[in-house]
Amino acid sequence: MLDVQYSLNDYNEAYCNATGVRRDEEVSAHNITERKGPVHGKDATFMLKLSFDESIHGCTKIICYKKYSRCALCDGSGSAMLQKPRPCPQCCGRGRVVLPSATYYIDKLCTFCLGLGSAPLPSCGVCHGAGLCLDWVQRPVNVPAGLTSMSQFTVSHAGHEGCRGGKTGHLLVTVLIA
Repeated sequence: MLDVQYSLNDYNEAYCNATGVRRDEEVSAHNITERKGPVHGKDATFMLKLSFDESIHGCTKIICYKKYSRCALCDGSGSAMLQKPRPCPQCCGRGRVVLPSATYYIDKLCTFCLGLGSAPLPSCGVCHGAGLCLDWVQRPVNVPAGLTSMSQFTVSHAGHEGCRGGKTGHLLVTVLIA
C-alpha cells in the first residue's frame, strides 16, 4: 500500500502559484541574493498509519512524500548555464561606478553587479533561482517494533536537501495506530 501525504507546504505552494505572492524564497531583482556558505536542509515530516500488529512486530512500509531536491537543470546553482559570464553593462566590468557631482566625483560600488564586474546570471527556468525543486519521493521505511501511537522515529538523511554543499535533513516519521 502506498501512503501519500499532503502537507501545509503543498497548500502554501498552491496559494503562492495562484496569487503570485512569495515569501522568504523570493529572489530580488536580477537574482542578486546573499549567497554565502552552505545551508543545511530542513527535516521533512510524515504521518504513518499502522495497524496494531504492524506496530507491535515492526514492518517495512513504502511511503511517498514531497521533499526539496537539487535541481537537475542547473545542478543546484540556481542560475541558467552560460558559456562565460558577461561584463556588467552598468560598470563595464570594473565593479565600481563614478558619479559626477558639482565639484567632485563619487566613486562607489556598482549596485547592479554588487562589485563583481560581471552581470548577474539569469535564473534557472525550472527552479526559478532557488537551486531546489519540490519532488515526490517514494522510499521504503523500516518501522521498528514496539511503537505506540504518536511516537516518532527518524530516518537519517531522507529530508530536504541542503544548498551550496549543506547537509541533507532527516525524515521524522510520526506513527498513528489505527
